[in-house]
Amino acid sequence: MVRHLALIRDKIVAVEGSPQTALDRLYHWAAQGNVKACYDFFRTKGTNPCWTKIIWHRALMPKHSFVLWLSLKEKLLTRDKISEQIEDTSCVLCGSEMDHQKARGTGVQAIAKRIGIACTVYCIWKHRNTRIFEGKITHPSSIIRDIKIQVYRSLHGFFPNFKEL
Repeated sequence: MVRHLALIRDKIVAVEGSPQTALDRLYHWAAQGNVKACYDFFRTKGTNPCWTKIIWHRALMPKHSFVLWLSLKEKLLTRDKISEQIEDTSCVLCGSEMDHQKARGTGVQAIAKRIGIACTVYCIWKHRNTRIFEGKITHPSSIIRDIKIQVYRSLHGFFPNFKEL
């Protein structure tokens, strides 16, 4: 921890030029209670990934966006990630590996693709958890029906006056 604090000290001194101006900066942040400015100063700044606009689109349900975000960050606990704890690493729903898709553009079809991908990931994740933790087996046609219903509801909610859905 002391090493980490020394790195923080060295960073602020390097940017400010001297230990005294670094202390002045810290006192200024503390006096104003400006945690955001302090955080912005020390955090590593990077570019947003290309998929952020796809998953955080306002047409998507938050729970779909969240699970899709976890999936893209490779943080969902999939069978390959917990393979040390289980023997069978195949998909519990279909026995094979899932394909990946990309959605681009801004039109109705592109938004429908985004919603479709998010709903698909969410529903597969939900039914997989139901099978693992509750022992309930859902037929693939029911999963597809669930995906279609959620896609339709999302599209209808986002485009309430669009007649050709």
